[in-house]
Amino acid sequence: MLFGETVYDNLKFPYLLRKIAVDEKKLAKDLDYFNLPNEILNKGINELSGGEKQRISLIRNLQFLPKVLLLDEITSALDEDNKIKVNELIHHYVKEQKIAALWVTHDQNEIKHADDVIHLPSHMNN
Repeated sequence: MLFGETVYDNLKFPYLLRKIAVDEKKLAKDLDYFNLPNEILNKGINELSGGEKQRISLIRNLQFLPKVLLLDEITSALDEDNKIKVNELIHHYVKEQKIAALWVTHDQNEIKHADDVIHLPSHMNN
């Protein structure tokens, strides 16, 4: 979920909560990783595509890693190239930072790095 008026408003939010300066280098690196230009920081939230919103939300939530990542259909609005990047990035964080990820997805390609998979039958979707 995005809020505020601009992309930058969203990305600085975790820093404001912690009352520390925004790590501009980390933001620039993350934007570049997800093929987003630095100019997007000044864009209004309502001007973003669904895929851009999803990538911005992920970047914001990865500024400070939690012990458990809760990911609900995190790649549903992304093209294949960005889906691969998100999968690689999450896999990297889980392994390198020794954090857990609870990942809800309908995309069977996203579970190849999972240690454990829980499959819910379709009749449980009611």
